[in-house]
Amino acid sequence: MFADFAGLVSTGTGWERPLTEVVTTTAVVCAAYESARRGGTPVSVPEHRPAVTG
Repeated sequence: MFADFAGLVSTGTGWERPLTEVVTTTAVVCAAYESARRGGTPVSVPEHRPAVTG
């Protein structure tokens, strides 16, 4: 999908690869942020949460 997007944007200006990297990086960062915000996927997160007592 990103390759198709880069192909659409490609005009021979040399921006194809940087743009693809920016889009990919943004997608990864957003996914990581969303999962962390929901208390999500990182396996180490639950062990480091303080225990709720009382």
